[in-house]
Amino acid sequence: QVLQLSLVYQVGIVSWVAFWVSYDQGFGADSMFQVLSFGSAYLGVIVLEPSIDLSLLAGVKILPSLRNSSMFSKSLFQPA
Repeated sequence: QVLQLSLVYQVGIVSWVAFWVSYDQGFGADSMFQVLSFGSAYLGVIVLEPSIDLSLLAGVKILPSLRNSSMFSKSLFQPA
Protein backbone atom coordinates (compact mmCIF):
# COMPACT_ATOMS: atom_id res chain seq x y z
CA GLN A 1 0.00 0.00 0.00
CA VAL A 2 2.83 2.39 0.79
CA LEU A 3 4.41 1.83 -2.62
CA GLN A 4 1.09 2.31 -4.41
CA LEU A 5 0.35 5.50 -2.52
CA SER A 6 3.80 6.88 -3.23
CA LEU A 7 3.54 5.99 -6.92
CA VAL A 8 0.15 7.68 -7.25
CA TYR A 9 1.52 10.79 -5.53
CA GLN A 10 4.57 10.97 -7.79
CA VAL A 11 2.48 10.43 -10.94
CA GLY A 12 0.26 13.26 -9.72
CA ILE A 13 3.27 15.57 -9.53
CA VAL A 14 4.34 14.73 -13.09
CA SER A 15 0.75 15.21 -14.29
CA TRP A 16 0.54 18.58 -12.55
CA VAL A 17 3.75 19.72 -14.24
CA ALA A 18 2.45 18.47 -17.60
CA PHE A 19 -0.79 20.40 -17.10
CA TRP A 20 0.97 23.69 -16.38
CA VAL A 21 3.44 23.27 -19.22
CA SER A 22 0.64 22.59 -21.69
CA TYR A 23 -1.43 25.45 -20.23
CA ASP A 24 1.46 27.89 -20.63
CA GLN A 25 3.00 26.69 -23.89
CA GLY A 26 0.30 24.60 -25.59
CA PHE A 27 0.63 21.07 -26.93
CA GLY A 28 3.61 21.62 -29.22
CA ALA A 29 6.45 19.18 -29.72
CA ASP A 30 8.82 21.34 -27.68
CA SER A 31 6.53 21.49 -24.65
CA MET A 32 5.85 17.75 -24.78
CA PHE A 33 9.61 17.15 -24.97
CA GLN A 34 10.04 19.28 -21.85
CA VAL A 35 7.39 17.25 -20.01
CA LEU A 36 9.00 13.96 -21.07
CA SER A 37 12.40 15.29 -20.05
CA PHE A 38 11.08 16.22 -16.60
CA GLY A 39 9.28 12.89 -16.26
CA SER A 40 12.40 10.90 -17.09
CA ALA A 41 14.52 12.96 -14.69
CA TYR A 42 11.88 12.56 -11.96
CA LEU A 43 11.85 8.80 -12.48
CA GLY A 44 14.81 8.57 -10.13
CA VAL A 45 12.71 10.08 -7.36
CA ILE A 46 9.83 7.72 -8.14
CA VAL A 47 12.13 4.70 -7.85
CA LEU A 48 14.37 5.77 -4.97
CA GLU A 49 12.01 7.49 -2.54
CA PRO A 50 9.85 4.47 -1.59
CA SER A 51 12.97 2.32 -1.21
CA ILE A 52 14.61 4.87 1.09
CA ASP A 53 11.40 5.36 3.10
CA LEU A 54 10.91 1.63 3.67
CA SER A 55 14.59 1.14 4.53
CA LEU A 56 14.48 3.89 7.15
CA LEU A 57 11.28 2.53 8.68
CA ALA A 58 12.75 -0.97 8.85
CA GLY A 59 15.93 0.40 10.42
CA VAL A 60 14.03 2.27 13.10
CA LYS A 61 11.92 -0.78 13.93
CA ILE A 62 15.02 -2.98 14.30
CA LEU A 63 16.74 -0.79 16.91
CA PRO A 64 15.18 -1.62 20.30
CA SER A 65 16.68 1.43 22.00
CA LEU A 66 14.44 3.67 19.89
CA ARG A 67 11.27 1.94 21.08
CA ASN A 68 11.06 4.16 24.18
CA SER A 69 12.34 7.29 22.46
CA SER A 70 10.10 10.35 22.41
CA MET A 71 11.35 11.08 18.89
CA PHE A 72 9.13 8.36 17.36
CA SER A 73 5.43 7.64 17.74
CA LYS A 74 4.48 4.49 19.64
CA SER A 75 2.29 3.43 16.71
CA LEU A 76 5.43 3.01 14.58
CA PHE A 77 6.35 -0.09 16.57
CA GLN A 78 2.90 -1.69 16.63
CA PRO A 79 1.73 -4.06 13.89
CA ALA A 80 -0.74 -2.66 11.38
